[in-house]
Amino acid sequence: YGFIKKLGFDPSEYTVADGSGLSLYNYVTPQLVIGLLKFAWNNKNIFNHLYPTLPVAGLDGTLRNRMRYTPAEYMIHAKTGTLRRVSTLAGYTKSANGTNLAFCIFNQGIATAAEGKNFQDKVCNLMVE
Repeated sequence: YGFIKKLGFDPSEYTVADGSGLSLYNYVTPQLVIGLLKFAWNNKNIFNHLYPTLPVAGLDGTLRNRMRYTPAEYMIHAKTGTLRRVSTLAGYTKSANGTNLAFCIFNQGIATAAEGKNFQDKVCNLMVE
C-alpha cells in the first residue's frame, strides 16, 4: 500500500490480496496499472527487466495470434489477463507520431473472452495508426 501511495493514489481505494495478480480478491483500476507502467518506464532498472518479458502482438506468448496483419502487429508489448467474464490487456506501444504510450484496458461483464480481446485489438490498432 506504500507503493500505491508513492504512485500518487489513495491506498484505501484498492485491495491487494497478493502480488501475483492471480487472486480474485485484487481490486485495482486501469489508472493504477498505468501509474505502475509509467513508474516502471521512468525507472530504467525496472523497465529494462519488465519490457522484455511482455508478449509482442503477432509474435509470441499470449499475443502470438492476436493483431496479426494489422498496424498493431509487433507494436503492442503487453500482458493479458483473463478471468470468467473479464479480459484485460496492459502494456506499452508507440503511436504513429512516435509518442510512447502506456495503456490498460479492462473489459468486465463480457459474454466471452473473445469479445474483450476483439475490443482490445481494435483499440490497439487505433493507438498505433
